[in-house]
Amino acid sequence: MIILTGFEKFGEYPLNISEEIVRNFPENFEGFLFTTKVLPVSWKGSIKDYERTLYILKSDPRLIILTGIYSGKKILIERCGWNLAFGLDNENKFRIGIVKFKKFMRLKSVLNVEKIISNMKSTESVSLSSYPGLFLCNYVYYWALYLAKGNYPVIFIHLPTKGNINIIEKKFYNIIEIILALI
Repeated sequence: MIILTGFEKFGEYPLNISEEIVRNFPENFEGFLFTTKVLPVSWKGSIKDYERTLYILKSDPRLIILTGIYSGKKILIERCGWNLAFGLDNENKFRIGIVKFKKFMRLKSVLNVEKIISNMKSTESVSLSSYPGLFLCNYVYYWALYLAKGNYPVIFIHLPTKGNINIIEKKFYNIIEIILALI
């Protein structure tokens, strides 16, 4: 089973493309079964819902694909999560500091993110990134990498808020096809 997550709407964004993609993603894609989950924009709730989704599987997933948005024009494939958190969530809870005490400052995906990019038909609107921000995208990514402990791959994909939604979605599906071919 593969888990695909996105985030609900928040702040100044009336639409969260990660939520839309996750809600509309097929249960069976390229011969793989997917379970999808829209996470709340909440420090506590996002991790609680993520861990509950893992628990329901009763075994390690084959792959975790996390998505979120950022105010840019390109799709960003994130190499790593950072052990830092900062921001105000939808519940008006402010957080600043470390995600997990006494743990590594950075955790990297076990997926070969460079290979994902090199296998793309067109890379003009897709880039690699080593900085998923400090808000909930990074927070959940770091947690997911920490919980995986290298036993299964975890990847975070940032979707841009600028650009044509249909084109972004098409590129996203292409990225998923490439990742599935690599696992």
